[in-house]
Amino acid sequence: MSVIGAAGGPFHDPAADAALFDALTAGVRPGIETVDLDLAINDPDVATACVRALLDNIRRGTPAR
Repeated sequence: MSVIGAAGGPFHDPAADAALFDALTAGVRPGIETVDLDLAINDPDVATACVRALLDNIRRGTPAR
């Protein structure tokens, strides 16, 4: 979730990351889409995916709760 957790960083721990994301996605209510990107948090493609998802939600009128 940060640049220091990316591959080669001091907090790189794929097992801990997997446990975190498993716990987070297990608690998401049905109907909420989650997207798993195999990218570092500062990768421009992450920002692009977030913007696209936000714009899609705005277009559909999905409440931001």
